[in-house]
Order: sequence, then structure tokens, then C-alpha cells
Amino acid sequence: MLDFRGRFDDARAARREAGDLLTELAASGERKSWSCILAWWRILLGLSGRVHEQGQLGEAELPFGSDTLGWSPGLWAAYVDGRAGLEAAAAVLGPPARTDPGNHLAELITMHRRLTIRSVFYWERRTHLILEPLRPLFDEGVALARRLAETDDNAGRALLARALTDRSTLLVAGKRYAQARDDFLEATGLRG
Repeated sequence: MLDFRGRFDDARAARREAGDLLTELAASGERKSWSCILAWWRILLGLSGRVHEQGQLGEAELPFGSDTLGWSPGLWAAYVDGRAGLEAAAAVLGPPARTDPGNHLAELITMHRRLTIRSVFYWERRTHLILEPLRPLFDEGVALARRLAETDDNAGRALLARALTDRSTLLVAGKRYAQARDDFLEATGLRG
């Protein structure tokens, strides 16, 4: 968010602080309560999804960055039920060919990320073992972004950094701190 507001020094400082925390967690384990880490992860993921999800159900109804437990049952159901439409749309797009110039792949990455975010909100109410159902979605997002980064330096690197940051937040929630740190540091390196 700081980068988008032109506060680049603050953004770099925040990334350094997050990287230091992940390094500490990877070396010594959890230092904060589980609920604090889960809330941090939920907020980061929600905020990171704002650009692509804003306005899907109406701006006033979709408070990204807030706890979904406060959403009405109807709003929550409508939001997570949107996964089926995204899955169908992704199937229509189909897997991008290796010769794809990048536009198709970028669209698929955006759609996949929206599906992943909605899946997070779905699974967070069903199990505390979130890595098992969600890790494949985050891994696929990183794989798609890596493919785009091979063909499109600037946009591909930005999408790969975002996908790695997203997966890092999942790994924090799953208490996989060393893996989270590795993803976060790679994402930070891509951002410069």
C-alpha cells in the first residue's frame, strides 16, 4: 500500500521489518500468539486483493482488510460462492500455451488470484489446517507468475512478487516460517 502511495522509503522499511520478523520466526519459532499471526495474515491477504476484487459486490458491502466473521451470512456466501464462476471462467481461458505473448497469462493470473482469495475466505471457516486445501492454489499462482516473468520482465516480476508475498502470508498462517521468509525475501528482491 505504501508503494502505491509513493512512500517508497517507508515501503522498503516495512518490508525490511517483515523480513526481519520472518527470519526471527524461522530461527526461533512463534513469538506472537497464533491469533495475532492469523489476523495479520488475513488482513494482508485481504488488502493485497483489494485492487482486483474492489467493487465486485459493491464497495460498501465488501470491506477488504476486515474480519470476514463480521460479514452477513448472505454477503459471505455470495462472495465465496463466486469461486465457481471464477473456476468456470478460468477453464474457458484454458492453460496458456508456451508461446503465449503474456496477455492471456496475465488475465489467467488475475483470475486465479481472485479465486485464491475467495478460497481463503471459504476455508478459514472450515478448518484450522489451512495449508492442505490452500497451498496448491498459492503454488499454482506462483507458477503462473513465474511463467509470465519469463516473458515479460516488468509486469511479470511485479505479479511474481505479489504471488510470492501472498504465498508467504499463507505460510506464516501455517507456521512454515522458513518457507515464508524465503518467499518474502525473493519477493522483496524482485521489488528492488
